[in-house]
Amino acid sequence: MAQQLAVGRLSALAFDRAIHGRVEQVYEYGALVSENRVPSDRPLMWLLARLDPVRLGDSAPERNPQRDAAASFPALLVNLTDEAADTSRA
Repeated sequence: MAQQLAVGRLSALAFDRAIHGRVEQVYEYGALVSENRVPSDRPLMWLLARLDPVRLGDSAPERNPQRDAAASFPALLVNLTDEAADTSRA
C-alpha cells in the first residue's frame, strides 16, 4: 500500500516537472538575483513513451501492447456468459 502511494506521488511529481520544468536560481556575489524556469523535454518524452508505447515509444515490433490485447480478446470472450439469457438459474 505504501509503495502504491509513493508511486502515485512520484509520478505526479514527474509529470509536474516534465510539464513545468524546474526552477534554476541565479546568484551574483552570493545574492539571489533571479529565478528561471528551465523546461525539460526529456522527462516528458520518457513519460509519454510509457503511456503510449505504440505511437511514442520503442518502434520494436515485438513490443505492441495494443496488438497483444486485441489478439487475446477472442479467448476472453469464450469465457463470458449471458446472465440475462441464462434461464436455468430461475
